Amino acid sequence: MNPPAPRCRDEWVCLVAADNTDVGASLTVAQLETMPWVVTYHGPTASTPAARQMRMLGIEPHVQVVTETFLTVPGLVAGTNRVALLQRRLADGIPDALGVRALPCPFEAGPLVEAMWWHPMYDDDPEHRYLRDVVTRAVIGIDSVDIPLRQK
Repeated sequence: MNPPAPRCRDEWVCLVAADNTDVGASLTVAQLETMPWVVTYHGPTASTPAARQMRMLGIEPHVQVVTETFLTVPGLVAGTNRVALLQRRLADGIPDALGVRALPCPFEAGPLVEAMWWHPMYDDDPEHRYLRDVVTRAVIGIDSVDIPLRQK
């Protein structure tokens, strides 16, 4: 029997500027429908599960800025009235000085699960075993630590 593939869980949060006076301690679905958005784009069929869930609920974001990486999202939200979806663990690492805050999604965005899967023919491949071991060691304990949402 093969060991389970390492998994890393996270959740989606909404990122807004810390000085956005239109947003209080929480967001509403109505606000998401009218606010300008920063979204990530990685290709013609790429979409996050949270974005698909949002569209299934009838929320079509008014996209103002498109970026290719989640790492640029905070800088594109800071000092504006924009909103973006971001991974909670990434949002928790944003310095306060950048001027953004993370809020819970006002809809069920669904969990974000990163997993590693491979074809059984690579189970005993030394290079593949090494790579799986490196990834496993990198994510070990992440799911066992509950990091509360840090509101900025």
